[in-house]
Amino acid sequence: MTLNSINGYASWISLVCLFLVLQIVSFLTLVTIQNVYLLKANQKNILELSIVDHAKHMILHNNRIRLCHTNDEIMIDMDKVIMNYNVHFKDCLTYIECSYEDILMRIYYDDKAIVSLDIDEK
Repeated sequence: MTLNSINGYASWISLVCLFLVLQIVSFLTLVTIQNVYLLKANQKNILELSIVDHAKHMILHNNRIRLCHTNDEIMIDMDKVIMNYNVHFKDCLTYIECSYEDILMRIYYDDKAIVSLDIDEK
């Protein structure tokens, strides 16, 4: 008695088991890829929030000097290292221009708060 059928497998149960194993491996691959993309998005979000926080500090510092006419220097340019990225901040009077790698972020503000945010790729 031979175990081989016409298609070369021992039985149709083997085909079902192979199909189930392929489905499970595909599902695990998709979940892993999804988690990797989620972690990358989380890191980018933390970076952008850190940049906004530094820009907010720069805005508050410069607004205090402009409104109170103190003798401190206005921060026009500032360089910071955030999460291993060199970020350059530049105050353009109505917005802070933040650039790192190939990304240019503009944080628009007025006397009271941050108004808007633009992110462009160079």
